Amino acid sequence: MNRSCVIRMCMAFSVVGATALPAFGAEMEPPPGPPGSDEAAMRSLNEIEPRVPIMDLPHVITNSGAYYLLRPLQGTTGITIETDDVVLDLGGFSLQGLTNSGNGLSIVSSVQGVIIRNGAIDGWNGYGISGADAGHVQVLNVSLILNSLGGMRLGDYCTVQECTATENGGHGIELGESCTVKDCKTSANGGCGIVVGFGSQVIGSSAMRNTEQGIRAEIYSTIRDCSVVHNTGHGIQVNASCRVESNNIGDNGKDEGSAGILVPGPGNRIKDNNITANYYGIDVAEEGVGNWIEGNNVIDNNVGIRVLGTGNFIIRNGVGTPLETNSPVHFAIGETNQYGEILENMGGAFTNSNPWANIRLTEEQSGE
Repeated sequence: MNRSCVIRMCMAFSVVGATALPAFGAEMEPPPGPPGSDEAAMRSLNEIEPRVPIMDLPHVITNSGAYYLLRPLQGTTGITIETDDVVLDLGGFSLQGLTNSGNGLSIVSSVQGVIIRNGAIDGWNGYGISGADAGHVQVLNVSLILNSLGGMRLGDYCTVQECTATENGGHGIELGESCTVKDCKTSANGGCGIVVGFGSQVIGSSAMRNTEQGIRAEIYSTIRDCSVVHNTGHGIQVNASCRVESNNIGDNGKDEGSAGILVPGPGNRIKDNNITANYYGIDVAEEGVGNWIEGNNVIDNNVGIRVLGTGNFIIRNGVGTPLETNSPVHFAIGETNQYGEILENMGGAFTNSNPWANIRLTEEQSGE
């Protein structure tokens, strides 16, 4: 290629580059099309979710919307919610009650759709959260401490998750019908740790050192994967047609003659629980009819499994009692119940001939 051709090609490339790219430092035009997504990304949090700060106590919420704390607040009257559809973010701060205070947070009768999250409510002379007739309330990641009447009391269809209720004067968590308590911790409350109504569920939670029952549930409820330890009263008390499965229950009612699991009513399913060092391991009252008790490990209780009711089914349980007990009672089952054969100190003699058998471990098995 001769020199003149090279020069002409370079001049052509220069012309194309000059028309395709702006001069250095020139302002570029924005891309075509509506800027909706870009505009949304530039908005402030308050524009996306308008929120109202709560600066002082007392405070009454009369309009639906989102509210938040900017700092810890103290007072004798807390926050009162008088309308539906309110989100209250405590922002990691606390509502602290002073002398002669009332409730930390009150939700008036029939209010629905409240969300309370992320903070603490402590030291109130009433309840931490009071709303016995409020429904569809969610309480998430809230600590309730040293409130005189109780941690929280709410109505039906509520969800309480990842909350703590400690050293409150009454029940730690008290809810109505069709409620859920999940991943919560209750301890050292003056009443029960957790109380739920008809058709509720308590999952993955703990109840320790409460003055009354650890967990108490009404008809058609489920209690699963919970730790229930050192409560003065019964560990778990269910009414009727409940499921109590895969819980760890220990050292409840040892000095009060209480049970790890008390079954006062009919139609419950008590399965795969680990029940140790209570006075009674499982205690079925005279009104307890048609309960299914299966696969529980019932060890070191003064009395293993006592069934005073009729028409119950007791199979595949392993029962042993503490060696220091003078008169150990492994099974006390009324004659009108159905139960698998009770085999004693089987050692290595297990076979498939009786898969429904209950197993009893006595002192002789341990060489005493």
